[in-house]
Amino acid sequence: LDSAGRTPNASSEVAEHAAASVQAASSVTAPHSGPGSSQTASRKENLCMDGRLAPQFYLIGAQKASTTSFAASLGQIPGIVKPTRGLGGGKEIHFFDRRTYSEARRSDLLGLFPPCSSHTRLVAWDCTPDYLRDAQTPQRVLRFYGNLAHRLQFAILLRSPIARMQSAWYMFKTKMRLKPFGKTFAEYAQHVVGGYRDFIFEGSRYQPQVQRWFNAFESSQFFVVPYRLAHSNSPAKGSRLTAVERLSQRLGVRRGAG
Repeated sequence: LDSAGRTPNASSEVAEHAAASVQAASSVTAPHSGPGSSQTASRKENLCMDGRLAPQFYLIGAQKASTTSFAASLGQIPGIVKPTRGLGGGKEIHFFDRRTYSEARRSDLLGLFPPCSSHTRLVAWDCTPDYLRDAQTPQRVLRFYGNLAHRLQFAILLRSPIARMQSAWYMFKTKMRLKPFGKTFAEYAQHVVGGYRDFIFEGSRYQPQVQRWFNAFESSQFFVVPYRLAHSNSPAKGSRLTAVERLSQRLGVRRGAG
């Protein structure tokens, strides 16, 4: 979009790619069947490793799809446990996507959370939106948890690929040291139509990202939220609960619980 909110001529081709990306993401398949009743029950038990509460819930993306506001709402619910440090006030840990990642340094992650307790339902989190697009993270998470991996829960927020791309472009252009191509987003879109590919473009290619996660975990472990519901305080049509309330119910924590 240009500064007036109009779509530049060449972006019709980008829009076609965006529509295809959304359609492809909705048709991603997972090789696993859903969990049995015992697994469903175990996902609502506190997850502990090495005597510490371990992250059981991961908000893995997408970046610039309202993950910050969604996490802020979820974080107000009693029973959600944030790490002692992390970007965004404990929102993002970036443990699994760091260049210096090592399975031997598991205490770097577990040390951010309190000692294990079984008296109250607690769910530790990591809401790093870069995990969705990072190619190595799904397998790293799977190996880290081993036979406990089936107890994890993931959320993915999906936004229109074009809108997500535009939002990311402006964020990196104005706030980050790594600057994207172009003086305007319209110029960037023209460049993309010409075949240019970068991390902003790749961030909107949902299908291969989601497929990598579905290859590692059961599809029943994922809670996918459209952008329009991710930052809404109103329930979806046909539901009495908001997306955050539905997720908290799924995790076994409740808004207003003591």
